[in-house]
Amino acid sequence: MIRVKYLVLGAMLLAATPVFAQDATPPAAPPPAAAAPAGGQVAGQKIVGVDVVGVLPLGDYSDASSFAIGAMARGEYVVNDKLTATLRIGYLYHLGTPDGESLYIIPIHVGATYTLAPKIFAWAELGLDIIGVSVDIGGVSGSTSDNKFGFAVGAGYEVAPKIKVRVGFYMPGSEDNADGSSTTLYGIIGSVGYDFAAF
Repeated sequence: MIRVKYLVLGAMLLAATPVFAQDATPPAAPPPAAAAPAGGQVAGQKIVGVDVVGVLPLGDYSDASSFAIGAMARGEYVVNDKLTATLRIGYLYHLGTPDGESLYIIPIHVGATYTLAPKIFAWAELGLDIIGVSVDIGGVSGSTSDNKFGFAVGAGYEVAPKIKVRVGFYMPGSEDNADGSSTTLYGIIGSVGYDFAAF
């Protein structure tokens, strides 16, 4: 009988004693990953793309052509989340030139883009513009090309992570005329670009 009382008393004490887990504290959550910079670009990143380009000639330039179309290969190097260095090389073929004449420009430009706000950026570039003119009138033909200093400046918008549009002012230099004078070329340039690769 005494043994039974001790057993009942021991059971009551065990029931009243709190049971402690070894460590019920859940593990701490890992710190959140750092947010990616605007546009998803990080310093040191390299981007390869292509831009479809159109140029609307103005002033005397419009006497030599009504419109220019072409494409430019583009390479970019992300300096930081705001600044990107660029290199663009392309070919612009001019439409609506005078009869018997053709005009082309090969731009080789270095430049930069700078993010002003999410998806909005300013851009500027300068470099060499190879301006070529060929003439075929009355069975007489000839061609010439000149290396000129040109530049472009404008603004752009990131439509999607891999698609950007640009618009700006473009001055590819000057065209030498047959009478020894020169015509300054300038106009409005626009492009739609696609990024093929980023690494």
